Amino acid sequence: MVNGGRLFMRRLGLIFLVLLGWASHAIAIDKLWVGGTSSNWFDAPNWDPAGVPSSIDSITITNLTTVVVTGDVAIASLELRRASLVVSNQITVTNLLLASGRLSAWVVRPSPFTNPPPDSAIVEIPASGTLRIEPDPSGISTIGFTLDGARLNLRGTGSCTRHRAAVLPL
Repeated sequence: MVNGGRLFMRRLGLIFLVLLGWASHAIAIDKLWVGGTSSNWFDAPNWDPAGVPSSIDSITITNLTTVVVTGDVAIASLELRRASLVVSNQITVTNLLLASGRLSAWVVRPSPFTNPPPDSAIVEIPASGTLRIEPDPSGISTIGFTLDGARLNLRGTGSCTRHRAAVLPL
Protein backbone atom coordinates (compact mmCIF):
# COMPACT_ATOMS: atom_id res chain seq x y z
CA MET A 1 0.00 0.00 0.00
CA VAL A 2 2.97 2.33 0.64
CA ASN A 3 4.11 2.12 -3.00
CA GLY A 4 0.53 2.67 -4.17
CA GLY A 5 0.32 5.78 -1.99
CA ARG A 6 3.57 7.17 -3.42
CA LEU A 7 2.39 6.53 -6.96
CA PHE A 8 -0.90 8.30 -6.19
CA MET A 9 0.96 11.30 -4.71
CA ARG A 10 3.28 11.50 -7.75
CA ARG A 11 0.30 11.45 -10.11
CA LEU A 12 -1.48 14.04 -8.00
CA GLY A 13 1.66 16.21 -8.04
CA LEU A 14 1.99 15.83 -11.82
CA ILE A 15 -1.67 16.78 -12.33
CA PHE A 16 -1.16 19.83 -10.10
CA LEU A 17 1.88 20.96 -12.12
CA VAL A 18 0.01 20.54 -15.41
CA LEU A 19 -2.94 22.55 -14.08
CA LEU A 20 -0.60 25.22 -12.72
CA GLY A 21 1.11 25.52 -16.12
CA TRP A 22 -2.24 25.74 -17.89
CA ALA A 23 -3.53 28.37 -15.46
CA SER A 24 -0.47 30.55 -15.98
CA HIS A 25 -1.46 30.86 -19.65
CA ALA A 26 -5.00 31.88 -18.69
CA ILE A 27 -3.86 34.90 -16.64
CA ALA A 28 -3.81 38.26 -18.40
CA ILE A 29 -0.47 40.05 -18.36
CA ASP A 30 0.37 43.72 -18.85
CA LYS A 31 3.14 43.80 -21.46
CA LEU A 32 5.31 46.75 -22.43
CA TRP A 33 7.15 47.02 -25.75
CA VAL A 34 10.84 47.57 -25.03
CA GLY A 35 12.20 46.64 -28.47
CA GLY A 36 15.91 46.42 -28.94
CA THR A 37 15.96 43.01 -30.59
CA SER A 38 14.02 43.94 -33.75
CA SER A 39 10.81 45.61 -34.86
CA ASN A 40 9.04 42.21 -35.02
CA TRP A 41 5.97 41.80 -32.77
CA PHE A 42 6.68 38.05 -32.55
CA ASP A 43 10.23 38.38 -31.09
CA ALA A 44 9.76 37.50 -27.41
CA PRO A 45 12.68 39.61 -26.07
CA ASN A 46 11.02 42.78 -27.42
CA TRP A 47 8.45 42.56 -24.59
CA ASP A 48 8.59 43.14 -20.84
CA PRO A 49 7.93 40.66 -19.41
CA ALA A 50 9.52 38.64 -22.19
CA GLY A 51 7.17 36.63 -24.37
CA VAL A 52 4.86 37.22 -27.32
CA PRO A 53 1.51 38.68 -26.17
CA SER A 54 -1.51 36.40 -26.01
CA SER A 55 -5.15 37.18 -26.74
CA ILE A 56 -5.86 38.07 -23.09
CA ASP A 57 -2.91 40.43 -22.57
CA SER A 58 -2.89 44.23 -22.28
CA ILE A 59 -0.20 45.84 -24.42
CA THR A 60 1.46 49.26 -24.12
CA ILE A 61 3.68 50.74 -26.83
CA THR A 62 4.73 54.29 -25.92
CA ASN A 63 8.27 54.72 -27.23
CA LEU A 64 9.17 56.29 -30.58
CA THR A 65 9.37 53.09 -32.57
CA THR A 66 7.84 51.05 -35.38
CA VAL A 67 6.43 47.64 -34.50
CA VAL A 68 5.71 45.22 -37.35
CA VAL A 69 2.96 42.57 -37.01
CA THR A 70 3.34 40.03 -39.83
CA GLY A 71 0.43 37.73 -38.95
CA ASP A 72 -3.03 37.78 -37.43
CA VAL A 73 -3.05 38.93 -33.80
CA ALA A 74 -5.75 39.11 -31.15
CA ILE A 75 -5.20 41.00 -27.88
CA ALA A 76 -7.40 42.32 -25.09
CA SER A 77 -6.05 45.87 -24.96
CA LEU A 78 -3.58 48.06 -26.86
CA GLU A 79 -2.33 51.52 -25.93
CA LEU A 80 -0.39 53.05 -28.83
CA ARG A 81 1.31 56.42 -28.14
CA ARG A 82 4.02 58.09 -30.23
CA ALA A 83 4.63 54.81 -32.07
CA SER A 84 3.82 53.24 -35.41
CA LEU A 85 2.20 49.83 -35.68
CA VAL A 86 2.41 48.13 -39.08
CA VAL A 87 -0.13 45.32 -39.50
CA SER A 88 0.06 42.84 -42.39
CA ASN A 89 -3.20 40.91 -41.97
CA GLN A 90 -5.67 41.46 -39.12
CA ILE A 91 -5.35 42.70 -35.58
CA THR A 92 -8.33 42.17 -33.29
CA VAL A 93 -8.28 44.36 -30.22
CA THR A 94 -11.07 44.64 -27.66
CA ASN A 95 -9.95 48.00 -26.22
CA LEU A 96 -7.80 50.28 -28.37
CA LEU A 97 -6.34 53.59 -27.19
CA LEU A 98 -4.56 55.66 -29.83
CA ALA A 99 -2.64 58.88 -29.33
CA SER A 100 -0.06 60.60 -31.53
CA GLY A 101 0.81 57.51 -33.51
CA ARG A 102 0.38 55.79 -36.82
CA LEU A 103 -1.40 52.55 -37.63
CA SER A 104 -0.37 51.31 -41.07
CA ALA A 105 -1.38 48.15 -42.82
CA TRP A 106 -0.51 45.87 -45.73
CA VAL A 107 -1.67 42.45 -46.82
CA VAL A 108 1.95 41.71 -47.73
CA ARG A 109 4.62 44.04 -46.40
CA PRO A 110 6.54 45.44 -49.37
CA SER A 111 10.30 45.54 -49.60
CA PRO A 112 11.54 48.24 -49.74
CA PHE A 113 9.23 49.84 -47.18
CA THR A 114 6.46 51.95 -48.79
CA ASN A 115 3.10 53.34 -47.71
CA PRO A 116 0.34 50.73 -47.77
CA PRO A 117 -2.52 50.80 -50.26
CA PRO A 118 -6.04 51.51 -48.95
CA ASP A 119 -7.96 48.67 -47.25
CA SER A 120 -5.01 46.32 -47.27
CA ALA A 121 -5.41 45.04 -43.70
CA ILE A 122 -8.03 45.06 -40.96
CA VAL A 123 -8.19 46.53 -37.47
CA GLU A 124 -11.13 44.76 -35.82
CA ILE A 125 -12.78 46.06 -32.65
CA PRO A 126 -15.59 43.71 -31.55
CA ALA A 127 -19.04 44.78 -30.34
CA SER A 128 -17.86 44.48 -26.73
CA GLY A 129 -14.88 46.76 -27.41
CA THR A 130 -13.99 50.44 -27.41
CA LEU A 131 -11.83 52.76 -29.49
CA ARG A 132 -10.49 55.90 -27.83
CA ILE A 133 -8.48 58.53 -29.68
CA GLU A 134 -6.86 61.00 -27.30
CA PRO A 135 -4.13 63.62 -27.38
CA ASP A 136 -0.72 62.69 -26.03
CA PRO A 137 -0.89 63.62 -22.30
CA SER A 138 2.88 64.16 -22.12
CA GLY A 139 2.63 67.03 -24.59
CA ILE A 140 5.64 65.63 -26.48
CA SER A 141 3.67 65.24 -29.68
CA THR A 142 0.86 67.44 -30.91
CA ILE A 143 0.37 65.38 -34.06
CA GLY A 144 -2.83 63.39 -34.02
CA PHE A 145 -3.31 59.75 -34.80
CA THR A 146 -3.03 58.53 -38.41
CA LEU A 147 -4.83 55.48 -39.79
CA ASP A 148 -2.97 54.61 -42.98
CA GLY A 149 -4.04 51.87 -45.40
CA ALA A 150 -6.12 49.87 -42.92
CA ARG A 151 -9.81 49.15 -42.75
CA LEU A 152 -11.17 49.91 -39.29
CA ASN A 153 -14.10 47.69 -38.29
CA LEU A 154 -15.42 49.46 -35.21
CA ARG A 155 -18.27 47.27 -34.04
CA GLY A 156 -18.21 48.61 -30.46
CA THR A 157 -18.11 52.21 -29.24
CA GLY A 158 -15.65 54.98 -29.98
CA SER A 159 -14.67 58.41 -28.69
CA CYS A 160 -12.28 61.17 -29.67
CA THR A 161 -11.38 63.65 -26.93
CA ARG A 162 -9.71 66.18 -29.21
CA HIS A 163 -11.37 67.04 -32.50
CA ARG A 164 -8.07 67.58 -34.30
CA ALA A 165 -6.58 64.37 -32.92
CA ALA A 166 -7.86 62.19 -35.75
CA VAL A 167 -9.05 62.49 -39.30
CA LEU A 168 -10.49 59.22 -40.53
CA PRO A 169 -11.23 58.74 -44.23
CA LEU A 170 -14.83 58.03 -45.24
